[in-house]
Amino acid sequence: MPPSDRWTHFTRNYPERCVTARIQRQMNRLQANFSLKKYKTWPRAERAALKWLRTTVPTLPAAISSKNRMTRRNTSGVVGVHPHYHTIRRRRKTYEYFNWVSRWPGCRLAGGVRWSTNKFGEDEAWVLAVKCRRMENENREDVISAVSRMSPKAYSAILKLRR
Repeated sequence: MPPSDRWTHFTRNYPERCVTARIQRQMNRLQANFSLKKYKTWPRAERAALKWLRTTVPTLPAAISSKNRMTRRNTSGVVGVHPHYHTIRRRRKTYEYFNWVSRWPGCRLAGGVRWSTNKFGEDEAWVLAVKCRRMENENREDVISAVSRMSPKAYSAILKLRR
């Protein structure tokens, strides 16, 4: 669904006998009611609501994409990087795995690219996940080689981003 149609709605309000059209952009909500008293039938009122929406949308500011937007739910400090805990119980033993996962819109790997702390260590897995997210590249070898070429200053700058 394109961002322009995301907050565009018109609904039939049966108790009030009108069609209500709503649109929201950047926390600014607009609403208009189209009564059956004026338009006589539901389809006519809906057409009027759609016409109002089509004339109102071009006057509003462009919708802001949610890509690369930091939210308060973010626990890592970098957009698109999150921790993943996994516990396996086998034969009365418990194995705990911790990964840093990098994801982005258009990533071909369904769960994102995981970087294990058991294999790479806590700091290295974090840096790999952040670098993978910035590069938006699923190929692990490319990301590992890019991190190995990084300067120590850039490496420590990425480490400071972690919450």
